Amino acid sequence: IAFSFNYTTLPTGNRQTWHKRMLANVDRFVVFSNYERQLYAEYFGLPENRFVFTPWTQDPPPVAALNDIPFGGDYICAIGGEGRDYPLLIEAAKASKTPLVIVGRPHSLEGTSLPSNVKFMSNLPLATTWAIAQHSQGMVLPLKTSTTCCGQITVISALMLGIPLLCADSVALHDYIQDQPRELLYTPGSLTDLADKLKFFRTNTDQLKQNFRSQSARNTEKFDRSIWTGTVENLLENPR
Repeated sequence: IAFSFNYTTLPTGNRQTWHKRMLANVDRFVVFSNYERQLYAEYFGLPENRFVFTPWTQDPPPVAALNDIPFGGDYICAIGGEGRDYPLLIEAAKASKTPLVIVGRPHSLEGTSLPSNVKFMSNLPLATTWAIAQHSQGMVLPLKTSTTCCGQITVISALMLGIPLLCADSVALHDYIQDQPRELLYTPGSLTDLADKLKFFRTNTDQLKQNFRSQSARNTEKFDRSIWTGTVENLLENPR
């Protein structure tokens, strides 16, 4: 069983051939989106029934006390390092005059200059990262394309903590954001759409916070780790 099977970028050329040969020996692949079942099956020439979807699960992330709150709490945040389109988000924040805090990896913004309304942080403790998110007006998940297979951990963490969420409309997230209104989804790669959605986000902060907090307990139960217990037990009982 290959649990948590995922590619941020699919291999090409000789690497695709080598991966295809090695993956042929795996009985089951557990993936975190239904989209990836068909994607990987076709790309590596494997039967689709070897790919099993289960949602990402976790405990709610820890939240630390925060003495120094960026921009006095009047900001949008973004968290994570895989498959993120931070250059687009920074341009959208500049165009919409949105204070923005990004918590990413040290290389996330290499070669990108930051305007005065954007702060970048890295290598923070997990609890501090989520304190920054919880003190924000909400979170943006800026994925590179409509087929980027990343972001589930960030989405579910925000849903569990009741943090308003503006997402790139990626097929890999459709299993998690199927109830998300169109106003909280933007077209990946579209500067105009993202800037407009950021303005909507900030204008409706209070109502969005109320709506997302009211669903926090339900989402914590919906993505409980016990789901993975059932997934693994079923795979062990039905290995082929």
